[in-house]
Amino acid sequence: MAVRDALDLNEKIEFKRNNERYEFLHWGRNAFENFVVVPPATGIVHQVNLEYLARVVMAADVDGELTAYPDTVFGTDSHTTMINGIGVLGWGVGGIEAEAAMLGQPSSMLIPQVVGFELTGKLSEGVTATDLVLRVVEMLRAHGVVGKFVEFYGEGLHQMPLADRATIANMSPEYGATCGIFPIDQMAIDYLRLSGRDEAQIELVEKYAKAQGLWHDADTPAATYSSKLELDLSSVQPALAGPNLPQQRINLSDMHEKFGETLEKMTKDRKSEVEGKVRFDQEGGEQEQAEHLAAEPKIDVDTETDDSKGYQPANNVFSSVNIDEKEHKLRDGSVVIAAITSCTNTSNPAVMIGAGLVDKRPLPKALKAKPWVKTSLAPGSKVVTDYLEKPN
Repeated sequence: MAVRDALDLNEKIEFKRNNERYEFLHWGRNAFENFVVVPPATGIVHQVNLEYLARVVMAADVDGELTAYPDTVFGTDSHTTMINGIGVLGWGVGGIEAEAAMLGQPSSMLIPQVVGFELTGKLSEGVTATDLVLRVVEMLRAHGVVGKFVEFYGEGLHQMPLADRATIANMSPEYGATCGIFPIDQMAIDYLRLSGRDEAQIELVEKYAKAQGLWHDADTPAATYSSKLELDLSSVQPALAGPNLPQQRINLSDMHEKFGETLEKMTKDRKSEVEGKVRFDQEGGEQEQAEHLAAEPKIDVDTETDDSKGYQPANNVFSSVNIDEKEHKLRDGSVVIAAITSCTNTSNPAVMIGAGLVDKRPLPKALKAKPWVKTSLAPGSKVVTDYLEKPN
């Protein structure tokens, strides 16, 4: 059910709707020296910032003298915090505050508490950055970090790829912190070189970080924090988020049991079909449906086995859906959307390549979506698209 040319179609629609805006931005790029515009359909902006825009250390001529200072970011997206994975302090703000900053106005804030999060050990084989970040979210939500900075440190960083750090930093809004920042270290320098940054800029970053005490290595002593947490990376297990919030983490090994328990609770006080239809309409469901989909699936109680298999709820309530002139019976708990679209996942090479391998048809254990499952994949940037299309 996925539309393979969706990107091209959306890009054409985007240009048609916003042509005047893009012409204005194009003019601005040529009119100002310190104004860079990333073209549409290039990728998620905070991923592009990580791969291309961020300098980590800025340099400017002040009264005839070259002055270096740390790179910082204000963004109008809550996941702007992703850039903290490379040691650049940044977080999301409202549009008016961002516009004020662009016009040279300062942004004031109270000095925040800083929570130290020590990472030790190494992730076990098969455990992904997504599994790790769900555990981090769970711990920080329980600790309480709203309005605080979180700083990650410890020997566990020495083997943690920058992409995994960016994944953790990206999820700052989910664990409630203003940001979750990582230090500048050799891993950050290696990433700058890998992503094609200028060697002179890379040298500036390393020298400045070491001179200013911003560099992290095995000999770096722990700072003094408002409070501390510790996580042994080897203790992290494969997990899923939910059913409603990312901090409601469920270990994959417990998924079968927890899924059944959760589904029973969710269907216990089922609303009537009329109430459900009213809510569906209010949320935009009254829009015209595709011809091959049933606009109003019939709900009936049946004792037959449904097409989607798996967990069988006690009430056995099914929905008959017609797709391409074939009827399918779905039930509570059936998977109907399989989407890899979150910027937390679509920018991490290991996670994306893993998803690509699972989907690779020649493999004996490749997955194939059922007809009723809506699939979607949105790579975080053109770089991500390249390493999916050109694995060699």
